[in-house]
Amino acid sequence: MFSVKVTLGASNVADAHDLMAESKAPKNSTCMTNGICSTTKVGNTFWGSSLMRVAAFSGMMIMAAARDLMIVFLGVEMMSIAVYVLAGLNRGSVRSAEGALKYFLLGAFSTGFLLYGIALVYGATGSTDIVVIGQRIVQYSLTGHSMLLIGVGLLLVGFVRSAVSTPAVPPVGR
Repeated sequence: MFSVKVTLGASNVADAHDLMAESKAPKNSTCMTNGICSTTKVGNTFWGSSLMRVAAFSGMMIMAAARDLMIVFLGVEMMSIAVYVLAGLNRGSVRSAEGALKYFLLGAFSTGFLLYGIALVYGATGSTDIVVIGQRIVQYSLTGHSMLLIGVGLLLVGFVRSAVSTPAVPPVGR
């Protein structure tokens, strides 16, 4: 898969390539100016997929810890953008590119529902803090307020479409 070999003493790319050649590294190896040489299989996107996974998990953790609808939205978008990239990571596959584009379009559509729902809930309650929204619904008896009901409905549609619309492409490497 992927191996990293640190070559000490390489002051530039040429020195790093010389050290790599002495160590009988495969032909598809690369060296950076800091002296780190990496050997990858052709088409392997280990670093890109790892960074996108970290970004997706960070978005999920932001969503789980959020107490405000705007922070929930930022977490959803951080996760979604990383997953869009992961869906299209296999650049050699037409299905991967098609799946990433379709997933992006569905995600953009659900983002519109989500944002419009947040705006309507804010308009009905005057806050985006989830605890304050609950307090104001009880305080002002807003359970039958049409703007709030439509806003909550759009929030649910946005969340469900974000959760359900997954790309139908095989994983990278198959």
